[in-house]
Amino acid sequence: MSNILHQLPPSVRGMLYVDDLQVSCQGSDMRLIERQLQTTVNRLVQWCDQNGHTISPSKSSCVHFCRKRNLHPDPSIHIGHIPIPVVSAVRFLGVIFDCKLTFLPHVLYLRKRCERSLNILKVLSNTLWGADRVSLLRVYQALILSRLDYGCVVYGSARASVLKRLDTVYHSALRICSGAFRTSPVTSLYVVCYQPPLELRRRQLCANYFIRAMSVPSHPLKPFDLAIGLNRLYAARSLNIKPFSERAKAVLNDAHLININIQENNILAFPPWDIQNFNYHNPFSGYDKAGTADVIYQLLFSFHRSKYSKYLPVYTDGSKAVGHVGTATAGSDVVQSGRAIFDDFFQHLWPYIGNNTANVVFQMVKRFWLIRIDQ
Repeated sequence: MSNILHQLPPSVRGMLYVDDLQVSCQGSDMRLIERQLQTTVNRLVQWCDQNGHTISPSKSSCVHFCRKRNLHPDPSIHIGHIPIPVVSAVRFLGVIFDCKLTFLPHVLYLRKRCERSLNILKVLSNTLWGADRVSLLRVYQALILSRLDYGCVVYGSARASVLKRLDTVYHSALRICSGAFRTSPVTSLYVVCYQPPLELRRRQLCANYFIRAMSVPSHPLKPFDLAIGLNRLYAARSLNIKPFSERAKAVLNDAHLININIQENNILAFPPWDIQNFNYHNPFSGYDKAGTADVIYQLLFSFHRSKYSKYLPVYTDGSKAVGHVGTATAGSDVVQSGRAIFDDFFQHLWPYIGNNTANVVFQMVKRFWLIRIDQ
């Protein structure tokens, strides 16, 4: 399915996630954009017919992103003989994009969904049989905070007046979890619940995503740099919202991290559908650990080492505790430990994750170790 993006012309961009496809074209001439998009749709329909796929016209929609106030024509694009409807807003991967890119429909929809989840917290916060503060915060992080965090890198470019509509739900959830009065100051809720303001959390997530994007060599954000003329324009008009890269750089500059050297780690160089299966031999698979003596495992290990004596042995292990995750790797002349790297990270992250995350992180560390060996 990923080969469908190869059918796009050079002037048309596209993104694909499973079966959700988005194509876009920008320009100042609507007739040229319409011809480019119609050619793209014809190519996509032809490719789907050849590979056994179908594009549903009823599930397709077209949005004209433009901030012009005067009358301007909308594009007319067809899938076969069926016209694609032109709408004012479209939902793609859980984020609602309106034609003016104000993200007001998405914020209103997100606030409505979070207000429904507040009813669960109200029931669980019963003073007689309800949950304690720690359990309520975990439910809040799973049902409300996760929705507020998702897509904040995208809808974070909305106006401050629009984003403040989410603060009401955020503060209401903290009041329910902490059991505070309605007249309690908001800053006290942040301290009691160990939660930062929603604006600071969005800035932190944007900075984290920007650093992660800069570590990928082929990421679209990496070559992006704002022109000098636009820098002067944004400096003269402080109310204009800067692009994501400039906002993330401002956050890093405030944290004195603007001059850090971000190491490239192209994790996208090995797509899951292109990785070949690794052949491995496990001589201990046929034995039960609880009912097998240690001597048998020692004999099996000695036989395995004698059989593969010409190979370089690498030993890995991992463990988890309440506050951190530890990893260790040992070879013939190299011994590495990953506990010091993750201690400070998991000290702040542990309230947001579950116990199973330790195993997931350890598997990721093992995968990165294998990639480094191959490189």
